[in-house]
Amino acid sequence: QRLQQRMRSEGRASDMTDERYRRLSDLGFTWYVKGPDQWMERYRELLTYKSQQGDCDVPSRYPSNKKLGRWVSFQRTQFRLRREGRHSH
Repeated sequence: QRLQQRMRSEGRASDMTDERYRRLSDLGFTWYVKGPDQWMERYRELLTYKSQQGDCDVPSRYPSNKKLGRWVSFQRTQFRLRREGRHSH
């Protein structure tokens, strides 16, 4: 739904109609979940991981903390894109 809303807000074709947007918003649906608080939360989890494991080599599918694994993978992707001069967040 978040992808559809982003496409809708950019004026691109989307299954997200005004009615669907309104209904989800009325329910209290959170449209944007990423932010500095989430980044800092994952960063603190990475600090804990490093203190326990001795490195920052969190597997992308880390079974003990899947969100941390995805976050670390995303950070690496963003670094690579930035280094290549391509779009990053």
